[in-house]
Amino acid sequence: MTVPTPEQAIDRDHLLTNVSLYWFTGTSGTSSWPMYERLTVADDGGFAWPTGQRRVPSGVYGGGSALMRRLAERDNTIVHWPQGNPGSHFVAMDEPLAHAADIRAFFKGLR
Repeated sequence: MTVPTPEQAIDRDHLLTNVSLYWFTGTSGTSSWPMYERLTVADDGGFAWPTGQRRVPSGVYGGGSALMRRLAERDNTIVHWPQGNPGSHFVAMDEPLAHAADIRAFFKGLR
């Protein structure tokens, strides 16, 4: 299976519209606030997980290897870890129906 490039997976106008919303409103930096504001910094100056993270149920979209899950579970309460979901980095744009179904599955498990 060949993974499409972003240009193949997402219509150029759709991508440019999305990027423009962040650029023209000046929210590109604050949309990634953990990295932008460096709210959680480890003793060595690198990234560290926020404290209290385990209190919030977490889910992922793309799953991953057993090692990735073990690493994620060190600081998170993982309640949703599907395997084989389609899409790439821009999953909400290139697989909107699958992404919406996965979000519903995550929240259904919390009821």
